[in-house]
Amino acid sequence: MHAHEGRVPFWQALLVMEVAALLGASFLYLLAARAGRGLVYRHGRYMHLTPERLDRAERWLSRAGVYRHRPGGPASASPP
Repeated sequence: MHAHEGRVPFWQALLVMEVAALLGASFLYLLAARAGRGLVYRHGRYMHLTPERLDRAERWLSRAGVYRHRPGGPASASPP
């Protein structure tokens, strides 16, 4: 492995970033799909996320029509 020397081929670094982004986004999607609002209502205060702020963010996202990641869908990580 040449990572400690800074000699990792670009395609390998890009592949690892893409897989990591896809796995991370998929994990968070599944967590949110299973736990949903209940998780935020129980533990959101630790992240300063109140139910009111969650509702406000949800209204904004519904108006803005922001792209939502689905497991297995396209994900891209920009190289450093």
